Amino acid sequence: MRAAVFATLTTAAVAGFVCKKQIDCGLNGDCVNGVCECDAGWVNPSDLKEGQYGCSIMKFKPVEDGKEGYRNTTSESWGVSPVFNPEDNLWHIFTAQFSGGCPVNSWKTNSYIFHAHGPTPHGPWTGSDVSVNIFAHNPQTILHPDGTWIMFFIGGWHYPVSTRVNCSTSEVYPPEAPDAGMPPTGDGCGPMPKYNAGCGIRMATSKSPNGPWDIINLKVSNYNGSLPVDCMKTNPAPMLLKNGSLVLSFNGGYCHGGDETIAVMIADSYKDPFRINHAPLKKGSFCEDPTIYETARGFHVLGHYLSGGQNSVYFFSEDLITWYESPVEPYPKFVLYSNGSNVPVHRMERPIVVMNGSVPLIMTSAVQVNNRNWGLIRYFD
Repeated sequence: MRAAVFATLTTAAVAGFVCKKQIDCGLNGDCVNGVCECDAGWVNPSDLKEGQYGCSIMKFKPVEDGKEGYRNTTSESWGVSPVFNPEDNLWHIFTAQFSGGCPVNSWKTNSYIFHAHGPTPHGPWTGSDVSVNIFAHNPQTILHPDGTWIMFFIGGWHYPVSTRVNCSTSEVYPPEAPDAGMPPTGDGCGPMPKYNAGCGIRMATSKSPNGPWDIINLKVSNYNGSLPVDCMKTNPAPMLLKNGSLVLSFNGGYCHGGDETIAVMIADSYKDPFRINHAPLKKGSFCEDPTIYETARGFHVLGHYLSGGQNSVYFFSEDLITWYESPVEPYPKFVLYSNGSNVPVHRMERPIVVMNGSVPLIMTSAVQVNNRNWGLIRYFD
């Protein structure tokens, strides 16, 4: 089972910065005599100054070679969503994988959701199967206390084999779906070429991580009533609250000049419609690929950010309504290994934080290294 994770403190007295309350420490630490004392997994920026937040830089344990996460040698993938199952004492992963030996650039025609399981969050992985056939992308999965597995993803419509790209193999895997799958959504998301295949949030439920999965349309009571995310909603990230409510962070708004940003919606339960309660977290910048999680201090969102030279962005809130943004990038595009090497990656996107109770345990990322795409897993330090 999962090892316990204990909070430690990182203290830094930084010239020019004096915290006055907990929010000044990014909801990742305590403000003690004007100094942020950080929880495990977070540190103060070395050049912290007024207008910034303490405890806003993520800290990970070095990655061991061969234990980087989900790295398929034959089929490339993009990101990974791990879930611990107490029934079989195994970790189950759900990832976007690509047919035809193709890379991530072929995701719109070749992406399907792949499932496997293993004894730890980083494998080794066995028992593979296809959760959702092509086209399905960017899954994030949670296990409800009632035993229901809930997966959010984009897509749900099925392409014939003839539309797939064959990059390095002619093998037909997965086999062609027996039907057309789900129809287009109401905001321009659906099969190419008529619709934008890059969006369209679906929810799927199952009583087993092995499926079968019942795929349904996402119900949102104010679907078109929240500018600028009133269109092309995509990249869903779920979080279950203690009262049974289900929070979904997502990005949308591509119809407004190609600009995407992150917002939040909430439902009373996974069986009820969602309602967008705050949009957006940030205006006028390209933000996507959110992950959302709750600690004892509040709520946290990490995302992929393509503006101002940054690659990642961090938001935090005490109530899911008023959000703060750290102007400091929470993590760079480097992977620190246990041998001391700090390896740069070409792309690092799709962050997903997995919790151990109310404490962050691991963060996964979709990475591209040496023209290979796979799912990185790092433990908080």
